[in-house]
Amino acid sequence: MKLTNCTDTIHFRKLKVSKEDTVRYFKDEKWGTRDIFASGDRVRKRQPSLRTILRLAKKAIDKAEGSGAPGKHVNFALKVVQEMSTGPDWAKEVESTLEQFVKDELLGSLKKLVPILKEKANRAPNPVGSK
Repeated sequence: MKLTNCTDTIHFRKLKVSKEDTVRYFKDEKWGTRDIFASGDRVRKRQPSLRTILRLAKKAIDKAEGSGAPGKHVNFALKVVQEMSTGPDWAKEVESTLEQFVKDELLGSLKKLVPILKEKANRAPNPVGSK
């Protein structure tokens, strides 16, 4: 049986049991209390603003071009690329294809998207209370 926190009709969330509730309902037994879910209303995530998306896109470009702080998994990725470049011919080909895809397709598309986002953000009205 797979536990899930969301189904089509019922939405579950992890029940946080306080110390008092543990004493009162579970006789101060903590075993298994972390696996209890309760049904409740579905929490809808707020969609990020256009300005937030633009800021995140610029940050991603800076990181990809090396001017930002390196991400968590950079050492792992560098090790994989180094191992692939010293491997058989097919691994070298995969590594070069991956590098070309990241530089041209992913980064290139993101760079093309930034001016479009800037234009739309400049046209969008400022939210109430912001400058």
